[in-house]
Amino acid sequence: MQKKRILLCEDDEDQALLVQDALEDKYALDILSLGQRVFETNLDDYEVILLDYNLPDISGLEVLQEVVRRTEVPAIMLTGEDNIQLAVEALKIGAYNYLVKGPSAYTALPIVVQKTTEEYNQKRKNQELELLLFQKEKTAAIGQLAASTSHEICNPLSFITGNLAFIKEYTQDLETIFNDFLKKLRQDPSNLAQSYLEKFQTPTDKDTPISLIGEIKHAVNDAMEGAERIRRIVQGLLDFSNVQRTELESVNLNKSLANTLQILRYELTQKAKIITEYGDLPSITCYPGQLNQVFMNILIYLSQIIKQKGDIKIKTYQKNKNIFIEISNTGGQIPEKKLSSLFMPRFNPYLSEHEKAVGLNVSYEIIKHHGGEIEVKNLPGSGSKFTIRLPIQPPNLTGNKNGPKNY
Repeated sequence: MQKKRILLCEDDEDQALLVQDALEDKYALDILSLGQRVFETNLDDYEVILLDYNLPDISGLEVLQEVVRRTEVPAIMLTGEDNIQLAVEALKIGAYNYLVKGPSAYTALPIVVQKTTEEYNQKRKNQELELLLFQKEKTAAIGQLAASTSHEICNPLSFITGNLAFIKEYTQDLETIFNDFLKKLRQDPSNLAQSYLEKFQTPTDKDTPISLIGEIKHAVNDAMEGAERIRRIVQGLLDFSNVQRTELESVNLNKSLANTLQILRYELTQKAKIITEYGDLPSITCYPGQLNQVFMNILIYLSQIIKQKGDIKIKTYQKNKNIFIEISNTGGQIPEKKLSSLFMPRFNPYLSEHEKAVGLNVSYEIIKHHGGEIEVKNLPGSGSKFTIRLPIQPPNLTGNKNGPKNY
């Protein structure tokens, strides 16, 4: 069985050997003698990081600050400084423990390391559960708000569209009546009839009945087009609100993506031009509300890492028995050091708020539950791309009578 790795930053060879002797039964120890070397190391490869305070180049507290900034791996100060103020400062920065070098410390070190890893792992589990609960409650709240708002909009919208249809019909009737009237005027040779005819047909006069009828028709058509856009948005809200739906459904993911774009269009277009390239897709068996949540999380994340302006592109296609969804952006990239842990629960206090809240780890679990895969990579230049693969008939969802897993 491969031993778990621990990183020790210690410039005293004798002290390093004592630490190695204390831990070698259970752990493999990597030793660095300079604090600056820690900054060049992939810290996520380690179970625990042990730091001395008195280093030749920089202080252990400076190293600790960088460790806490860069990783969630727990750090323990192991130093000869028996100083309560220093210990308090180290714990405030983020150290999990503070040990003073000596025989008792080296004897206790294996137990301290084990308890630190157990505490850290339990903390991760607790925070993951809290995050999943938060995502579930947030999504349910969005669904309830979308459903209630949609129904509130639908009632007055039906009155508006109904009356617009009547106005359009009456305007057409009025135009027919007026054209008949003009026809009769043309057949009347009297001076009065000809003077009215000339006035009604003057092209430069904006107040003629002909021009007014044209303006009314144009205004009604614009209003009906706007009402239809509202109807599509409302329908998108209703479709999107079904996150808690417990039945498997056969849906077309192009429609799901279009609904999600409709909901997020205002937010996304503040920074990005939306480009869609929808392929010819068959329907897929899934929990559509959960996949809507995935699409929303990815689109929001990609828009928020765009620095100024860019594009967001959605491409879908079928290959063999799978459907692929590619969502990419230009104008901003995911930092390379975050790529490998992007789908992990976010606990690091130095992460931005949108990285904590966007719920990409929840998206990962949803895709996995649907029998699919999700990957992310940076593109040449400035951009990132998420690729989702979903089987058309996910084997682990077939016949699931207990409904979807909660996220």
